[in-house]
Amino acid sequence: MRADQERLRKENALLRKENQKAARALNHREGLLDSLPAGFMVLEKAKIVEANGFILARLGYSTEEVMSRPFADFVHPRLKNVTRDFQKRRTSGKWAPEEYETDLVAKNGDVLSCDVKVRKVHRRGRTAFLLMLTPSDERKKRENELVEFKKRESLCRMAREFTRRLKPPLQDKLANITKALGNFAKEALDPGQRSLVDLKAVVREAVASVGLQPKNPPEGQNSGINLKTYLRTVSPVEGDSEEIGEMLSLVMANAVDAMPRGGDLYLSIEENAGQAHLYVQDSGVGIAPEILDKVFDPFFTTKGDGNPGLGLCVAQAIARRHKGTLEVSSKNNEGTVVSIRLPLAAAPPKKRRKKRKASEVSILLLEEDGMIRDLLYKMLDHKGYRVSTASNGPEALQQIERKGFDLVIVGSGPPSVMGPHLIREIKKKKKGLSVAWITGAEGADRKAKEKGPAADLLIRKPIDMTSTLEKLSELLTG
Repeated sequence: MRADQERLRKENALLRKENQKAARALNHREGLLDSLPAGFMVLEKAKIVEANGFILARLGYSTEEVMSRPFADFVHPRLKNVTRDFQKRRTSGKWAPEEYETDLVAKNGDVLSCDVKVRKVHRRGRTAFLLMLTPSDERKKRENELVEFKKRESLCRMAREFTRRLKPPLQDKLANITKALGNFAKEALDPGQRSLVDLKAVVREAVASVGLQPKNPPEGQNSGINLKTYLRTVSPVEGDSEEIGEMLSLVMANAVDAMPRGGDLYLSIEENAGQAHLYVQDSGVGIAPEILDKVFDPFFTTKGDGNPGLGLCVAQAIARRHKGTLEVSSKNNEGTVVSIRLPLAAAPPKKRRKKRKASEVSILLLEEDGMIRDLLYKMLDHKGYRVSTASNGPEALQQIERKGFDLVIVGSGPPSVMGPHLIREIKKKKKGLSVAWITGAEGADRKAKEKGPAADLLIRKPIDMTSTLEKLSELLTG
């Protein structure tokens, strides 16, 4: 009977371990599926048996609300029949497209367009179908980013070739354009370019570089720019100060050009929600609604002065390279606001002081009162500290000379007038050595400080053992 019970106990323990292991594996699998940047569903007999957090969040449903329901229930009514036909053909082994587009209906009625990829899989010995659902807007965003990147690459190659083939003075101008396009084409900062940037200082330098004077102002017109700044102190951002300065100079130069007869230019900086917000607002001619979406296109310009039209597109590229955004809002004949957001630099992680084990800490206890000495010794020894004792000052100084202590506790035995003197001697003999002083005299620590190096910790009588241990621990760990 006992042998059977022992065998059953071992089997139960083994089963518990296997269940715990399976539960951890299941949680890990679910965590991975939920972290996928795409929707994931598994269908058995056209019904949903699995779905990850990505697609559930996009549709606004909970897991319980979709489980065991037909996938077609979530498809737009005009596509339900097509979806059911695909599923029927797959289940019967007939051909059906493995990739197609469909529209899903969210819980709130919104339509979510998705690219669908279907794969046949086996789940628990049964035939099932895995659906990978990627929102079309995500695909289009990636496609647009790829097109934009290729466009920037082509422009750079074209400008480099022009620079190589043409001669001065046109070559100098093209060299500047090539430099701007190179700045425009870069996707990320080089690690060596990164440093902490003071935005207030960068703004002041950019203001000085622009000069805030419009080009060729009409004769007799008021060509003054009324500059107003609201530069609050903000946390630093991480990046290239020269690039950020160039971005601001380009934006401000654009604002100045928009005010040929003068006007108001406002610059402001503030910090909110982990980002630095920079605003450049002018009272210039503004941008017509029909061309507002073109201002970031390379070489787009409304100026007739030979300007290459690269200012805002390069400025936006710099903002993106710093993981930020640059947006433009404008009203025709009323002015323009450029809003720049840059993430603040992450605070450096605090260096955690390694906590020393009690067995690594050596304490010298100087106490003439035998009862107090024994009590303190037992308390410290019980906590694991390495404790040595001395019964008088000269003995304590000799031990300090010979051994390396982390802390000296000067007890209450010596007269109060001798305590400060002994502490000064200890501090003189071993600089940086921590000293705790047990005393019952009021104002003793203040008087000790007036005469020289004071104790690092004052322990008053009657001694509260719990509080004393906590304070000693804090002193030893810094």
